[in-house]
Amino acid sequence: RSVRRDDPRLLRTAGLTARPASATARARARLNAVGAHGGDSAFASAVLAQLDANSGHFEAAAAEAMRAIVSMQPTLERPFPGALDGAVTTLAQRAAPALAGPVFERAIADRPSWQLGYWGGAVVGGRAGGAACARAEQLALELERFGWTATEIVTLVQPCLSKHPS
Repeated sequence: RSVRRDDPRLLRTAGLTARPASATARARARLNAVGAHGGDSAFASAVLAQLDANSGHFEAAAAEAMRAIVSMQPTLERPFPGALDGAVTTLAQRAAPALAGPVFERAIADRPSWQLGYWGGAVVGGRAGGAACARAEQLALELERFGWTATEIVTLVQPCLSKHPS
């Protein structure tokens, strides 16, 4: 069987192997081509989101993460691309809340069984403070259904409790 240069599996592999910082442009071009040639665009977008998040390009990371979330078709075998976990974790902890918040709201709306969406939304709300704390507390409480303990939940929303003591 011959291998086509536009084979999405080949492009994906080439994009992943070109991920070191010195080859970011080549990785980006190959990963962008994955979806254009019928491959797993959610996976490619997740890897691009991780590349951007690691480089501190949070606006691009948020856009790619959103694209991955919208286009995902999870299965039991592969529920979510691993790169997406890393990208959204970085967004939750380091990106501006106004930029990261919509990513988690979309994740929760589209994938209500993905606990990382609730965790990230709670972290972002806690970092934003003010009115966002009410949403952070609401999202943190949802984590109980994923097995989180009361102590873990309180720790997650601690920034809001510290800013607004009762």
